[in-house]
Amino acid sequence: MADAVDLGLVATGGLLPGWRLAQAFAPGGFDPNFYRRQNTGSFAISLNRSLFGSFGNDVLIGGVGNDYISGYGFVGSQEIDILAGNLGADTFALGDFLAPYYGGPSVGIIADYKRVEGDIVQLSGRGVENYSFYYDNLLGSSATDTFVLYNNDVIGIVVDTTNIAFNLV
Repeated sequence: MADAVDLGLVATGGLLPGWRLAQAFAPGGFDPNFYRRQNTGSFAISLNRSLFGSFGNDVLIGGVGNDYISGYGFVGSQEIDILAGNLGADTFALGDFLAPYYGGPSVGIIADYKRVEGDIVQLSGRGVENYSFYYDNLLGSSATDTFVLYNNDVIGIVVDTTNIAFNLV
């Protein structure tokens, strides 16, 4: 795998100033081992079940099957979580019925969203009018990424796609 790319200074319309998001994303793709070595938090792999993160930066990887993946720790935590579903119809949670997750210095990065497999991104149904989207190429391949914003604050990045199914809860 090629050396990781420092993305902290990539122009993103001012949405992510100063973030050193992803040494985990190198030109050859996602490297969970690099991320695990560099950060605190959880690293988990699942097969057809629910995965939940904790305080700190998490790497949560589903397996073959339909996984529910939520890396969010707690209100006020500062975290960058990498969420990957692998095969199956996976649900990536960026919010619940109470409120959106993430924001401020925290973000959930969905590394392998595949709509054709039935993947969905779960958002909070509260304040639905406050969601907006921004498109730019920051992570992964040269394909466009989707930035999910709530009150103009990035809460999630869906890597390499703009074709996303959302579910409001």
